[in-house]
Amino acid sequence: MEQQLLEAKLRTKKGKVYSRKLRKEGLIPAVLYGGKKESLPVEVNVRDLEKIFLTGEGSNVIINLQLSNVNGNPVETVLIKDFQQDPITRAFLHVDFLRVSLREKITAHVPLVLVGEAPGVKEAGILEHFLRELTIRCLPLEIPHHIEVNVSQLIIGESIHVRDLKIPEGIEVLSDPDQVVVTIGVPSKLEAEEVVAAPTVTEPEVISKGKEEEEEGKEEEAEK
Repeated sequence: MEQQLLEAKLRTKKGKVYSRKLRKEGLIPAVLYGGKKESLPVEVNVRDLEKIFLTGEGSNVIINLQLSNVNGNPVETVLIKDFQQDPITRAFLHVDFLRVSLREKITAHVPLVLVGEAPGVKEAGILEHFLRELTIRCLPLEIPHHIEVNVSQLIIGESIHVRDLKIPEGIEVLSDPDQVVVTIGVPSKLEAEEVVAAPTVTEPEVISKGKEEEEEGKEEEAEK
């Protein structure tokens, strides 16, 4: 995974009023923390942040965060741990940067991408994608952009579980191995036909015979 450079500045002010002022100037407030160091309030250019997300690596991209207004222009290796977006415009409002070491394993969430065309879908089966991302643990630079799920052999009634996935070497999977990733469900029309074709349950002959004998006994008693 490639590393991206992002310039940041140490924030000298805090509060909602100052944050709104930053956003009007094309900047957003952020926090840098972790790595047994003090947390620092910083600000970054929102367009530069958006470009990083457009690389396709999303929040798993390794960023070299350069503090341009600090003595020596120090560079921190970070991941985007969390971010806030406007619910309507999807504009970034705030971001949290987590310091990481390239020599220490971390936990990450990687998208699962379906590839291939399932034969079951051609037979009118219903493809259901249950698990969208996988929780893994590995070195920061070994985090994959995504993990492929090949459905080209999947027929109606079959499923692919986490344990069936092909995982790159050096990556530990933390997700439940029995969790279903994708399945091909039975078409609703076929289910309806099976219900119609199901045999009706009839009363056993022995029970009917018993009832007849019981009725005959009652008639004999009445005659006496």
